[in-house]
Amino acid sequence: MIVESVSDKLSVEYLSVDTLFFEFQEVSGKNLPIAVRGRITFKEQYTSASGIKITPTHIYVTGEAERLNEIDSVYTENIIVSRTDKEESGFVKLKDIPGVEFSTKEVYYTLETLRYVEEKLELPVLLKNLPDSVNAVVKPSTVTLYIRQEMKKASDLMNSNISIMLDYNKLSSSKDTLAVPKVSSLPQGCFGWRMDPPVVEFRIL
Repeated sequence: MIVESVSDKLSVEYLSVDTLFFEFQEVSGKNLPIAVRGRITFKEQYTSASGIKITPTHIYVTGEAERLNEIDSVYTENIIVSRTDKEESGFVKLKDIPGVEFSTKEVYYTLETLRYVEEKLELPVLLKNLPDSVNAVVKPSTVTLYIRQEMKKASDLMNSNISIMLDYNKLSSSKDTLAVPKVSSLPQGCFGWRMDPPVVEFRIL
């Protein structure tokens, strides 16, 4: 019976005892998230609002308990897509981890792309909750906001209610401080923005 049990791992030629003792490491299992690795580039004015999505997002792995305690995620092989302007999809393998078994060896990925337009607005930085007894200034007093919208859903930004705001109640108590203004009331079709400059100076006079 011993020979039959281990025949795929070793060859037994002779046994001089009638009893053998084997010590095996504790085998455990757990669900782990899958982390995507990839390098994606797009044609001009194309991007992805949601990034690469995979199915499944988690897998069950088994191995020695001590080994599994060292692992918090499983990685895909690199997904490389160059200058795309369309939806991409396919299967990608998972990177092997020595001593660990996976419930699946590959996952399905999708990448949705969209065409966008980028517009810029010059907007004043407004002060919110500033007490009447406090005199303060913001430098610069205006910022440039670059907004990306999906071309099919682009709205008229000039007639929107977008605002750039600093809340006095959330600022440092010091007389001079740097702060990141908050952008509010972005139209629904907006999926990305950047502000120049990204921080402003708040000064109490």
